[in-house]
Amino acid sequence: MPDIVCGDFDSIKPTVLEYYKQQKNVKVIETPDQDDTDFTKAVKELLTEVKDKGIKLDRIIVFWSTSGRFDHIMSIIHTLYLMLNVTSIPLFLYNVNTSLSWVLKPGLHTIESNAHSSWCALMPIGEPCVVTSQGLRWNLSEHKLAFGSLISTSNEFDFKNSEKVKIKTDKALMWSMDTSNNLNLNKNL
Repeated sequence: MPDIVCGDFDSIKPTVLEYYKQQKNVKVIETPDQDDTDFTKAVKELLTEVKDKGIKLDRIIVFWSTSGRFDHIMSIIHTLYLMLNVTSIPLFLYNVNTSLSWVLKPGLHTIESNAHSSWCALMPIGEPCVVTSQGLRWNLSEHKLAFGSLISTSNEFDFKNSEKVKIKTDKALMWSMDTSNNLNLNKNL
C-alpha cells in the first residue's frame, strides 16, 4: 500500500481513487496544476512530506517503465533536470532489469563499474556540456556533448583497466547504465 497517492487524477478510475481515499494510512493529495507532470508533482510532494516529517534522504529511487510513450520518457527526463534546482537529493530512475539512470550535476563524479553491464551512456540535457571521463572504453577528453553534435551513447565500462568511472562535466549530464545482469543498487548508488 502506498503512503501517498497524488496527481491531477484526470485518468484514474473513480473506484480506484475512492479505494485509496478509504485506506487509513494512505494520504491522497490532489495536485490539479497542469503546468507540471504527475511525476514532477509526486517528487515535489515527496520532498514536502519528508521535510515536514524531518526525514533525511540520501537518494530517491524511482521504479519506472517507459510504457512505450516517448513523450512520457522525455517528460521524466525533464523532471530530473528540473529537480536539480529544487533539491540536492539525487533522483535515480531504475527500470527493473533494464537500466539505471540519473543526472550528474556539474563537477567530478565517481561511479562504481558494474561488471555485468554491457553498456553505459552519457547524454547532455538542458544545454551542451564539456565532459572528460576515465574508465570507459571510449573515454572523453574535454569533449563537447550536445544534441546535433556528439552524444556518448552505447559506451562501455573499461573493466580491464578500471573498477571505477570518473566523469567531469561542466553542465548537467544524464548517465545511464545497463542493469540487465544483476545490479547491486547499494554498491552503485
